[in-house]
Amino acid sequence: MRFTLDGFVGTYEAVRFDRPWNGWAAPVVTGGELSRMVAAEAGDEVTMSVHFLAPEDGSAAILTDGGADRETVQTLLEPDVEGNYPLRALGWVFDRVDDR
Repeated sequence: MRFTLDGFVGTYEAVRFDRPWNGWAAPVVTGGELSRMVAAEAGDEVTMSVHFLAPEDGSAAILTDGGADRETVQTLLEPDVEGNYPLRALGWVFDRVDDR
């Protein structure tokens, strides 16, 4: 199961999708995939980072998102019971990508 961020080129692996948010995909990812997504999507125009509060026990992560022309926003991502991170709290536009 894969997804992409609207307006970006990378695709990422979801462990599952939650109920859609406003018609958009609501991916749930591992901590490793969250880190990979943030590293890939950050660039000259977008400043993005993720900090895991206690990586050894799969606890919450703080995602910081901003840029030269945008206000910096921090979002707390709480892991589910399996230690994965639902991305719905970000309020971003995600599209599900067909597995082919």
